[in-house]
Amino acid sequence: MSLAITPLVHRGTSRFAFCATGTCSVASPKTPAGTGVDYRPATAATAPPGRAAGQPAQSIDLPFAFNATALRAADLRRLRATVKETAPVSVRITGRSDALGEPSVRQRIALARADAVRTAVLAATPGADVTIDHEISTDTAVPAATRRHQRRATVHLIPTPTRP
Repeated sequence: MSLAITPLVHRGTSRFAFCATGTCSVASPKTPAGTGVDYRPATAATAPPGRAAGQPAQSIDLPFAFNATALRAADLRRLRATVKETAPVSVRITGRSDALGEPSVRQRIALARADAVRTAVLAATPGADVTIDHEISTDTAVPAATRRHQRRATVHLIPTPTRP
């Protein structure tokens, strides 16, 4: 298997990932600055028999209430069940916040959300390699329903690669 390197973000920070040749998601000039490439999770129907290392098998969004940094009990149970099912070797967590309030406060909230999810993941899978990141929305002219969707943490569970 040959590996390729692909940029995760087209502008701004320089972030790259390794992936199997021909399977890389690619950022384009139309990718908004500060956002990562959309990693499409593989499902049982679409996952190749020998999954390449570094490709998420499952991604889940965990919603948070306004200014909240603690996971709800139902979301914590869902996260634990998904982690047990996936048995990840590494996990990438992105905490997010909406555009209401001071940027420094929103950044702290987004990082606190990611940290709360990291704590839950490490409790369920002590040996997993966990990376956290954050995003804060800059668009204030959005409906309340969209702001609710911005208040979340996204968890990418990357399983141990299987051999064909």
